[in-house]
Amino acid sequence: MAQVAKYILGLGACLAVVSLITALARPDLGANAFPLSGLAAAVVFTAGSLGMVLISIPVPPVQRVSSVLLAMLIRMSLPLGVGFLLEYGPASARFQGIFGLIVVHYLAALLIETPLTVRMVNQQAQTQSSEPALENG
Repeated sequence: MAQVAKYILGLGACLAVVSLITALARPDLGANAFPLSGLAAAVVFTAGSLGMVLISIPVPPVQRVSSVLLAMLIRMSLPLGVGFLLEYGPASARFQGIFGLIVVHYLAALLIETPLTVRMVNQQAQTQSSEPALENG
């Protein structure tokens, strides 16, 4: 579990850097650039963290693909849903431009998370294959 915490902290640090860069790259958002970019980073960080925690839960080899698919579903649907709700919802005037920021943060996090996810799944497979099989007795 300590490894997952390290991965989540690394994801948070990278998203903080991306948030700063995107806020500086969007002068058209004015004074809202930093809060909107921070909110986009928080949404993507929450979804990514939940996905990594789900993948880190040990499951039998048969269910490993289902675990990854569930994490992907959460990883994609949470930012998409929040982005649509904020961009086109009742308070859309305050959150104008956040959907694009969420997409940028999502793509950056995807670049970071994909190798980490593959590494976690491979380590689980190696750990489970090295454990002795219990015989029915």
